[in-house]
Amino acid sequence: MKPLPFTSEANLSSNALKEIDMIVSSHVKPLLNIIEALQTSVNNLSKENSELRGEITKLNKCVNLTKAEEFTKPTDPEELDAKISYSNITKKNSQKTLIVKPKDDKQRSSKTKFDVMNNINPLTDINIGKVRTLRDGGIVLKCENSSNFNQIAKDKLAEKYEVREVKSACPKIRISGIPNYIDDKDFLPYLRKQNEFLFDQKSVCNLLKFCPTKTNNSIFQALLEVDLSPYKRAISVGHCLVGLNGCTICDAVDVTRCFNCNAFGHSSKFCKNSPSCPKCGNNHNLNECKEETVDFKCVNCNNLNIKNKKQDIDVEHAAWDYSKCHSHDLVLSKVKKDLFGLSA
Repeated sequence: MKPLPFTSEANLSSNALKEIDMIVSSHVKPLLNIIEALQTSVNNLSKENSELRGEITKLNKCVNLTKAEEFTKPTDPEELDAKISYSNITKKNSQKTLIVKPKDDKQRSSKTKFDVMNNINPLTDINIGKVRTLRDGGIVLKCENSSNFNQIAKDKLAEKYEVREVKSACPKIRISGIPNYIDDKDFLPYLRKQNEFLFDQKSVCNLLKFCPTKTNNSIFQALLEVDLSPYKRAISVGHCLVGLNGCTICDAVDVTRCFNCNAFGHSSKFCKNSPSCPKCGNNHNLNECKEETVDFKCVNCNNLNIKNKKQDIDVEHAAWDYSKCHSHDLVLSKVKKDLFGLSA
């Protein structure tokens, strides 16, 4: 038997290293090349993603500009002056809205308008602006000096007319879902900056109330008074962005209900009618209602049935339940049309 060749430890180590090097060259190095290629692809994709995000940002700006142009494009003569100067806005805010109503229920609004214009010169410092007729024979007008108008009306029109000032001549909206890291001072800047196609810098936007929602103290809601054009746009879209939150926009135009007689259009402070119960509809105040399990009966819808000589309007609800109150819907539609020219 032929003896094995003598092999030293040095030769073994050298051979082992060569074998390891061959294994690395044939298996590991290709893997490293693949990893390097993948890393290059990832870097390229990251660069393309960054460029794509930039293009998306540009497209979003273009979309917002397009929306703004569509929303502000005049559709009727009343909107031809949508882009007005700051001085015009200031002038608009100083105007007061007055309602002149004849004491004669059968008088036409054309007669009321004639009497007002005949007794008050529109070119005086009162500066009467837009005049709108009402269905009940009255008129709604805007003027810059309500105190002077009231004084002249008292001297010349008091015998046949009642004159009262409307607290707000701008519709209201409610925005809900505002994050708690935005306070009332920062809210309007956020709203205008993030929603320029709805509330531009030239439009009137007054914050009336800012408070937590009833169901969540960490989420806030805001009540705003806005111009007619932003109101229409906001109600049409129904949502906006405030901070990082998507917020809902809802209509907040409403009418006053008297706590004495429960009729709409006046408060209990000026009520001369007999009391009525908003719960059962009988002739007593709510705190005098002794029937704990009484069936609800809306006094306003019941009166509407009596007036129309029909019984087709639902009366089985409380006078304060506006979700079911048909008479409230009718009055609200009338207010929107008379004050703002809005259809139902």
